Amino acid sequence: MAAPQVAFGKEVKDVVKPFVDKFDPAMGEQVVQAGLHDVGCLTDPHSFVKFLVDDVDALDFVRLVYSDSRLSAYVGKQDAMPTNDEVLGLVEDMSLGWSASDNNAHLAVHQKRVAGRYMMLIHHALRKVKPGGEDTVEEDSEAPINSGEKSSCAAEYKLIYGEEVILSSLAHSGVLGKLYRGFSGAFPAVMLRHVFSQDDLSKGEQDRLMVFDQGGQWKEKRKTIRFPRVDYVMRALKLLMNSIVFVSATALAEQPEWKGDAWDGVVARKRRQFSRTGASDYIAFWEEYKQYYEAYPDRLVAMEYRVRKAWGDQFARKLSLEACMRKSIADWRGAVEADAHRVVAQKRPNPNPNPNPNSNKRQNPGNNLNPNPNPGPGGGNPNPNPNPNPKAAAYAKAQGQVGFDPKLKTVQQIGGKKVCKPWNQTPNKECPFPNCQARFWHKCDVKLADGSACGATDHNRLGHVAAMGGYPE
Repeated sequence: MAAPQVAFGKEVKDVVKPFVDKFDPAMGEQVVQAGLHDVGCLTDPHSFVKFLVDDVDALDFVRLVYSDSRLSAYVGKQDAMPTNDEVLGLVEDMSLGWSASDNNAHLAVHQKRVAGRYMMLIHHALRKVKPGGEDTVEEDSEAPINSGEKSSCAAEYKLIYGEEVILSSLAHSGVLGKLYRGFSGAFPAVMLRHVFSQDDLSKGEQDRLMVFDQGGQWKEKRKTIRFPRVDYVMRALKLLMNSIVFVSATALAEQPEWKGDAWDGVVARKRRQFSRTGASDYIAFWEEYKQYYEAYPDRLVAMEYRVRKAWGDQFARKLSLEACMRKSIADWRGAVEADAHRVVAQKRPNPNPNPNPNSNKRQNPGNNLNPNPNPGPGGGNPNPNPNPNPKAAAYAKAQGQVGFDPKLKTVQQIGGKKVCKPWNQTPNKECPFPNCQARFWHKCDVKLADGSACGATDHNRLGHVAAMGGYPE
């Protein structure tokens, strides 16, 4: 057996190194420094890093922050960070296997320790992703498209498409300038949150903040825009695609200098870097999958950015931008579909963690004349469990799993092949994905008392009872 590899000043065992190597180098360094790659209190010490890689695809700081709406909510809060309880809730929702699960006291201590490690990583990621962070490039720091460049693009656009460009359908001038100059160098992957104009309040939630630039002058600093719904994401994506088409009007991709299919981007008998047909095809690709991200629009933002970021590497190799787009769709379709599976299977956050919103209000004993206004037979409580676990109730309600026991443990894979979570989480074993069984098992994912998976095909996880050792009723 080979000697343990050493990375970032700490030992990384051979068994977990393939997972650590999948991270962006900066992200991987922080994962190892936080000790999340080898957690001794877990049944599988490497399951935490495997969760980040396989389950939520958090391979860099941006994807980590946008992997859960509870984290992305802090991007627009300049000085705020997730609390201890919030990070602990994230760890509890990961369904990790704990080596001290038979001892509730030890389990709580171990979960808090792991949450502390995870908080180190989360805080570092948020400091990088927040506006003004080390990895954030302010669009205002780059010159916007000038009037001559804009007029030239507008004139050529009208000539080849036969109509005037609608300026309200384009991103602001800072983004246009960045895209325009990208054709002469490294094409940028503009984040969707930077697309809207500072003054266009109807298209996003924005704030104004005046800061000093490096020259000591006042300027407006752009703050992050959060997308409350998927339709906001798609609107921003359409603005970005329209903007790329606009600046591509004067950017030719003639062969043989530019590689790719000869018909990619051809408009008015000239091969452009990006055409309206290409923009429509890319938008149609995301229209196909957006329905699965309705509850998690931030996750859609992160996944789309990841796919579009892949354009840059191929563009640097002289592949036309529209050909880069088509190649990214072919290369990433499987990853997007797998991510959609994970999103559908992901537990929705409980919008009301406090089951009694009035519990913190001061009560007046004089008005409490009838403490039980709806008594059952004989004056008893009609509900034998008046204070159910709100987390379990929200989970069961969100997933439509009547009678599912939330204490059950489940597996991610059976025989090296991943298990379809939507199939396991619906009463009628329904899966919304065509050809799903080519990549995922339609098998029961309950982890039995002996540590094996149930693996039955005639039923899913419904009907299992943890008290009976995980076996079906």
